[in-house]
Amino acid sequence: MDFPVKWYSSAMQGAPSLGDTTEGALATLLKAVLVTGFGNLTVNSLTWDATLGWAVATIDGGHSYLNDSVIAISGASPSGYNGEHRVMKVSATKVWFALDGGDPGIAASGTITIKIPGLGWVITHENANGQVFIVRSPELVDAYPVSLRIDNTAFSGWSSGSGNTGYLAKVAMVEDVVDLDTYTLILEHRWPATGRYSDKRWDLVGDNLLFYFAPAYATGNVQAIYSFGYINSVRPGDRYHCILNTYHSSVASDVNRAWQISA
Repeated sequence: MDFPVKWYSSAMQGAPSLGDTTEGALATLLKAVLVTGFGNLTVNSLTWDATLGWAVATIDGGHSYLNDSVIAISGASPSGYNGEHRVMKVSATKVWFALDGGDPGIAASGTITIKIPGLGWVITHENANGQVFIVRSPELVDAYPVSLRIDNTAFSGWSSGSGNTGYLAKVAMVEDVVDLDTYTLILEHRWPATGRYSDKRWDLVGDNLLFYFAPAYATGNVQAIYSFGYINSVRPGDRYHCILNTYHSSVASDVNRAWQISA
């Protein structure tokens, strides 16, 4: 079954951390969620639970996969166990998930792995350490020409270096991309780049065109919503119904946004 809309959380198995005071954490997180996936584990047994009518994977060492999330199984025979599936129930060492084709008939064999799959977006350009990259929807460029450029380096101004500082990454809407540094800039602004002073929890929900990212940061420890992608347009042939919502300021030292001060 296809799951065009997926939910991701910092509480999930192997979820990347939002980080504290070091550059690069946001880039690593977004790449894992949007592209590569995360939380790979080896499955020790995979069978059909006739009582519940679901497949059940056993991970002897334990896991942190969550109910209602989407997992991906690979390496199993019969192949009916493989692919993306909705998690229906979990215990400390087991994950139950629905199979479109029902009972495969026998327990699975092979070198079987389970993971949280990525959202299916595509990185088109990236620097050597992965802290700067351009990512876009997997849909056709002609119809959806705008990409997202992330700069999560320690650029001048990413942090003020003072006690009440925030930590920011550059986010930019770009098109006509030739390489990492050659493109037409539509808009550049900022997103929070770490979870400094918070419990660093985050959630992300998205599909092949749009995602919403909700990181916690600052002493207030609340999750704010940031998004990028294409919304539905009422204009036929509209190629620019792309949105990017951003942090309130482009300056990490903005005294009106002091992260260490309680809201």
